[in-house]
Amino acid sequence: MVLKNLVLPSDKAFYFYRLDESYTGYSAHSIREFIEVLEKIPGDSIIYHIRRGDFQSWFRDLFGLEELAEELDTLVESELPAEELRKEIVSLVKKYVAI
Repeated sequence: MVLKNLVLPSDKAFYFYRLDESYTGYSAHSIREFIEVLEKIPGDSIIYHIRRGDFQSWFRDLFGLEELAEELDTLVESELPAEELRKEIVSLVKKYVAI
């Protein structure tokens, strides 16, 4: 199955939280949905998850995208503003998964 079309069950979906650990109300069950949601969530949610390695783990563990996870790891200490992080993450995901 092509990764971009793989839809995960709810227990494997990505759930987006904010820096204060409150749930944003958004989740992603596929890579395509991840990109769509990433463009909607508050910037502090992006910072929260990239610093914790959550995005990296999801792509590595559920999709086997080790190289993508490694590239996302380089953004952890970047100190880019949330909007720049958003753009970089979307760009990297699209680089590895033709969406």
